[in-house]
This record gives sequence, structure tokens and C-alpha cells, in this order.
Amino acid sequence: MKKLFVSLFAFIVMQSAANAQFTKGSTFLGGSFNFTSQKQGGNSSSSASSTSIYLTPELSYMLNNNTALGVGLSLSNNYQKSSSGTKYTTNIISPSLFIQNYYPLAQKLYLSLKSEVGFGWATSKTENSSYSSKDEYNVLGCSISPELDYFITSKVGMKANFNGFSFAHYYNDENYYSNKVQFDLNPSNWSFGFFVKL
Repeated sequence: MKKLFVSLFAFIVMQSAANAQFTKGSTFLGGSFNFTSQKQGGNSSSSASSTSIYLTPELSYMLNNNTALGVGLSLSNNYQKSSSGTKYTTNIISPSLFIQNYYPLAQKLYLSLKSEVGFGWATSKTENSSYSSKDEYNVLGCSISPELDYFITSKVGMKANFNGFSFAHYYNDENYYSNKVQFDLNPSNWSFGFFVKL
């Protein structure tokens, strides 16, 4: 009976320590980053390549010990060059609002679910030796993504975001629109970053 009581007490203390990392009223500053690069082809005359950079700084406030409300800024650049020499460049800037729920897995380790909505602007450019065009769009999007958060110290942590489900609506003043629905858990698209308790 004494062993059971000691074990139960230790479990409660560990859970309290885990929950103490995210506390009501705390503010966090952080961000995540992703970089991918691919190249195809055997020689320079027929090779194709693509490069993507994704950066998301964010600021969040803990509403309680498990839920945060925050603002973020998504910055992305995608560059592609086809085997024919045509270059495609897309840049997106999108401010966003998000709510994030944290679930303790172990001391200092959390699984969280992040729900986000954003509105931004996209610029797309296509060019080759004889042609060049540029288009601008508005972007409305939302996403739900799982994330792992780990505290390295009591105030500094690291995180890994695994994408998940996303929806994006692109449109402009010329009555053009495009919808993109995606469920993506591909490791090459995961983003990694850090956060600091202010």
C-alpha cells in the first residue's frame, strides 16, 4: 500500500512539473523554419531544380495551462527551374491568428494541436529567354497541424511541426481563383524551430 501511495504521489508530481512548463498568463516568442532543395537530370542542358524556404515567426499568450492564443507571420519562397530553362518563382506573405492546445506526454514534452487561419498576398513570376509574366493574388487559408514541443530549459524549447491538413484559396481582381486542399505528413515538409518564454 505504501509503494502504491509513493508511486501515485510521484506520478502526480511529474504531471504537475510537466504542466508547469506552460502556465496561464505566460507569453512565448518563437518560430520555425523549413528548407528543401531538389535537382533532377544528368547534365546541365536537361536538369531541373527547385528550392523552397519557409519561415514563421510567432508570438503567443497562454489563456490557461493548456491553451495558447497567438499571432504569426508566414513567409515562403518557392523557386523552380524546368529542364527547358523556364523559371517559376512564388512568394507568399501571410499574417495569421492561431489557437494551440497542449497535451503533456512526459516531463518537458508536449504534443499540441495548432489551428490557424491567415490572410495574405502571393506573387507569382514566370520567365524564360523570350517571355516574362507576373501575377499577384490574395490568399485566404486555414490549417490544423500536430506539433511536438520540448523544453530544453525552463524558458527555452524546441519544436517540430508536422503540417497535417490545410486549405488555401487564391484569388485576384481579374476573377481568377484557385483552391488547394492538402493533407501532408511528408517529412521533407516538416518545419523545426525554437521558442522562448518571455
